[in-house]
Amino acid sequence: MALVTTRERAYGGPLDPPRVTPPSILLPGTPANMLLRLTLALAVGASVVSTFARFLRSYPIAVDLQIPLRAAERWMHGGQPYLASSFQVASGAGQPFLYPPFVLPVLAPFAALPETAVTVGWAALCLVVATWTCGRLGIPAWAWPFVLAWPPFAQALLGLNVQVLLFAAFVALFYDRPRSTPARPAEPRASTLRAHDLRQSSRPPLVDGALGVFVALLKTSQVHPWIYLLRTRPRAAILGAAGAVLLVAATLPLTGVGAWLDWLAQARHAAEPGLDVGGISLIHFLPFPLGVVLGAFSVLLVFAVPPRHAGAWVGLLTVVGSPDLHFFGLLFALPAMLTVRREIGLVAALAISSYETGGAWIGIGVVAAALLLSTGRPALLEPAARPARPLARAVQA
Repeated sequence: MALVTTRERAYGGPLDPPRVTPPSILLPGTPANMLLRLTLALAVGASVVSTFARFLRSYPIAVDLQIPLRAAERWMHGGQPYLASSFQVASGAGQPFLYPPFVLPVLAPFAALPETAVTVGWAALCLVVATWTCGRLGIPAWAWPFVLAWPPFAQALLGLNVQVLLFAAFVALFYDRPRSTPARPAEPRASTLRAHDLRQSSRPPLVDGALGVFVALLKTSQVHPWIYLLRTRPRAAILGAAGAVLLVAATLPLTGVGAWLDWLAQARHAAEPGLDVGGISLIHFLPFPLGVVLGAFSVLLVFAVPPRHAGAWVGLLTVVGSPDLHFFGLLFALPAMLTVRREIGLVAALAISSYETGGAWIGIGVVAAALLLSTGRPALLEPAARPARPLARAVQA
């Protein structure tokens, strides 16, 4: 016979198991949690300011604009844009030119213009696009200076790397304009990161196709967004690919087949382990066969990512599978950092702000683990932004 306690008899049956209330520091909106987030944010801000000051002293300004312009200038004068000797250069404008040949006719007119004018114009465009991207991701305007000074953005903006535009195309493809939450009196407005469901996209297929293929066209190692588009909206992906083929065909009479063969040789050389051009790529820390398997597997995993957080997952896979990853490539991890709980994202941002390879991969690992575990523990995801609730109501909820 089952034993019945006095309390069970008083309540007329078995008692429900006691409800475990997490500490208030883990409940978004409580004073303790807000203090935790503020502390982490201040730590990230201090680290970002320190690293940015180091960038200003030592990072070669506009280097990623000068490299393609020099290559286009050599090509215009009948020289070789793809120099094998460039792999012996560790820094500066003499580093390898790795963009496909169709870029050369596009850059040629700019290479003939005064370099200062081209640099200023491109810098202004990159800055405008970067701030637009922050707004699209729902980052509040007061935080933009710190986000833009964070190493992935800072390296891209100071070097004037096209990655700023590629990341903006990625964000435009996977995210809609953030939805603002009306604020109560004396409380700040809040906005949410709002994913765009490509399975039900109302945008013209040509627009989504152009956004998806733009990333892969200039950085062939970042094909993951286009692959996801092929999975969810094949017509748009095919239209984008057709546009890319037309662009290559239109420039082929100018570049010739030889330039493409030289580019392939340059790309094969760049994939060799131990070269500085590989940056902080995870693939270069593995034996070459395993690196190839990891890159291919990261592309295959795109077919398995959950649509609800597709942007976060595809961004992480783009980072993990890239054979030539530099710090500005970590921009693709930013949507995932904004998807997981803010405390987790701030810890990852702090690790990445160290501007060290180990810190970068610790940050990526923390975010990836949280996103993976969130399938069974939704509390690891950042709740929809809303005005903070009083402590008593938050604890009872």
